Amino acid sequence: MGNSYRVRIGLKEIAAMEPNTILWDQEVRGFVARRQHSDIITFSVVYRTKENVQRWQKLERFPILTPHLARQEAIRVLRAKALGQDPAGERMALRHGPTISDLCDEYQQRDNGKKPGTIRSDRSRIKLHIKPKLGARRKLRPELSPFRWQRSFSSRQ
Repeated sequence: MGNSYRVRIGLKEIAAMEPNTILWDQEVRGFVARRQHSDIITFSVVYRTKENVQRWQKLERFPILTPHLARQEAIRVLRAKALGQDPAGERMALRHGPTISDLCDEYQQRDNGKKPGTIRSDRSRIKLHIKPKLGARRKLRPELSPFRWQRSFSSRQ
């Protein structure tokens, strides 16, 4: 295992990092800068959920974020955690959520109260256009249930 130090993370400390090192910030508990075996340094936030599950949420790589900006972003994530949210858990849920193809299958299985010609037209559009182009994508917004998803597409016509 590599070295782990508790310091105020700044540009000097980032420049002096050796491979396989983790710097824990003294000011913001849970804010870390990690360098693995390569030259890439990643800023992350480490916290525990209400269920006592440890989460590591990657913020961004250095130099895209400076230590100061990364610290501010860490404070934002930790503030959300303090308000009862689980930012890393929400990202994981989106990543493992239903695909557009799954939503299309669910839509086709429901009784929509539509005429047979409209149902055939919907199936054709889904088969020829939606699934080939968007089917593998994940649902980006969790608040879009299949009903809202259908309504948002039908209102654009």
